[in-house]
Amino acid sequence: MIWASIWVFSTLRTALNIIFHVKKGRGIIRGIAIDLLMIFLVGTLHLTSMTFASVMVYLKRYRFGFKSPLELGALVGFALKYIIPFLLSFWMFFLVYKIIPNKKITSWTALQAALFTSLLWEGAKHLFGWYVLSLGGFTMVYGSLSTLAIFVLWVFYSSTILLMGGEVAYFLEKERAGR
Repeated sequence: MIWASIWVFSTLRTALNIIFHVKKGRGIIRGIAIDLLMIFLVGTLHLTSMTFASVMVYLKRYRFGFKSPLELGALVGFALKYIIPFLLSFWMFFLVYKIIPNKKITSWTALQAALFTSLLWEGAKHLFGWYVLSLGGFTMVYGSLSTLAIFVLWVFYSSTILLMGGEVAYFLEKERAGR
């Protein structure tokens, strides 16, 4: 699992270095160390974000006789379902754009790109979840492979959004350097 995660972050590092026109990459040892750091940081933020959103959907669908956060008020439910996962995603993307490329990226550029990416990603996450639950007849088409098909589709959407955010960061950094 760690080997596959290192491979994913190494590929992401390569893709972001291509986007930022980086000629020389990091060494193998330094690259693996940064990949391991990102596995820990991004993995923790991502799992926490997905857990908040999933738990809120689960509590809304199945009530267990105890007061759920949804019954504590609309504001608490909204914060737990949308605001906290958005903030966690925002910091996850900020770390990706700030640390992974082998180029000095300003914090302001990384913040702007992270805002763009997290808005798109959180919107896509909720729309995709709604689509899979409401409209998608994945089990009728794919049968027992429907989970794999849904996972591959989500990975495709997520990677597209992540690389679009990298392009935004590149153009923001290019504009800032041109001034």
